Parts: sequence; structure tokens; C-alpha cells
Amino acid sequence: MKITTVLTSVLLASATTARLTGSWLSGNEVSVFDDAQKVPGENPLTYCKSVDLEKAILKIDHVNLSPNPPEAGKALNISAKGTLSEDIEDGAK
Repeated sequence: MKITTVLTSVLLASATTARLTGSWLSGNEVSVFDDAQKVPGENPLTYCKSVDLEKAILKIDHVNLSPNPPEAGKALNISAKGTLSEDIEDGAK
């Protein structure tokens, strides 16, 4: 799916946040992404500082995770909905 490439960058940024803070930001931790914006939905995800939401070609309506927050050793279900403002070419990164 074309949306997979764009959504993967958001999820990788959030995984980096979790790794740097030692958790999925339960509210007590301080992230290196303090001024990052929260990704809409039932999730602990945030956009990277480098993401310009005004110029982004993907507007994310929501990303829902189950379980939330993710748990080691358990299956993670991801439900996401968004709108692309332009086509994404095959092989895009």
C-alpha cells in the first residue's frame, strides 16, 4: 500500500521516542521530542520535530493501537486512516 511508506516514518519516529525515553511516554517521562505534536487517535505516537504538518502530503485522521500502549510479547494491531494530497510513486521513501 502506498500509505504504508508514509505511515512507517511516523511509527519509526515514535519507536525512536520510546527507545530514547525507555517507554512509550506514560506521562511521567521527558522526551527529546517535547515540542512534537501528538498523532491523532488512541496511541502514544508523536510527529518528529522535522515534520512540517503544513507541507505533509499525508493528513493523518487517526492511528489506533491495540494494546495501547504496546506490550512486549503481545500482538500489536494498528488501525490508521488518513488522506493523501498527492500520489506517491512506487519506491518512494
